[in-house]
Amino acid sequence: MFNRKDERWTTGWTRRAPSCCADLRDLQAKLSDYVHWYNNFRIHSTLGYMSPVEFRKAGLILSKPSK
Repeated sequence: MFNRKDERWTTGWTRRAPSCCADLRDLQAKLSDYVHWYNNFRIHSTLGYMSPVEFRKAGLILSKPSK
């Protein structure tokens, strides 16, 4: 489910997409590459500076913030 932050990102992306992609297939390939990079290589401070895949493979879970 999208939140407002997601909506801002997708709105910005749809404005830039026509200039960065030759056609729909090119856009799909670039998005797929980005999602693969984001999940497998980009480190996240929230996940202890691991990628989401590394975090999942380590069997870790996020703790809920205390109130």
